Amino acid sequence: MGHNNPPSEMEILRERLEAHVEQKETLERLSSKEIPESVDSEDEAGKITDHIKLLKVLRGDIEKIFKQEKSPFWDCCKAADEWKNSYWKKIDASIADASKPVLAWHKKKEEEERQRQLEIARKAQEEAEKLALEAEAHADAGIVDTADSLMNAAVQEDEKSRMIAQNLSNGLSTKSVGGFSTASNRKPWTGRLESRPALDLEALRNYFSDDALDKAIKSAVRDGVRTLRGATIFQENKLSVR
Repeated sequence: MGHNNPPSEMEILRERLEAHVEQKETLERLSSKEIPESVDSEDEAGKITDHIKLLKVLRGDIEKIFKQEKSPFWDCCKAADEWKNSYWKKIDASIADASKPVLAWHKKKEEEERQRQLEIARKAQEEAEKLALEAEAHADAGIVDTADSLMNAAVQEDEKSRMIAQNLSNGLSTKSVGGFSTASNRKPWTGRLESRPALDLEALRNYFSDDALDKAIKSAVRDGVRTLRGATIFQENKLSVR
């Protein structure tokens, strides 16, 4: 193979596939046959039909070789997948079990922090109302400068209370720090199917790939659908050679 290392599995497979020279020679012979653009007799049509049949037979032979050569590698892949999945299943279960108390702890810390922030917001709102009343009293007494200062302070306290409430609506984040790791609560939005009949497919229109839609169209046509807005339904003209 050009080096002193043993051949890799890929090199072994390629060598085994290239050893099937008979099929390669057959394909070269069949693909080199000139096919006329049109036929003028039943004899010509019959000869081309035989040619197509030979190509189909070769295709079947290639399929058999493919399965034969692929089988041991496919079995190895499945064995490797089973080995990995057996470990992952146990690891994921252990992670889930270990995550429960940490998630609960983070939730507890978040609630404590939320209550602390709500108390700050409550006191800020009370202070804003108190300052506003004092500002009003000073304004009534004609002490305008002091009234303005008090009103500005009231506005600041009110804004403080409002911002706390707004940030709390966006959620809190907590984390735990270990010797070599950190854990934090993520809250990604997700979804799952609840009712297939009730699902709003129109809202999902932009999230279906063209391939997925094409597959759905073909399935619908196989089930007898013959009219479908946005799709062209037609009969293909294919040659059947047996």
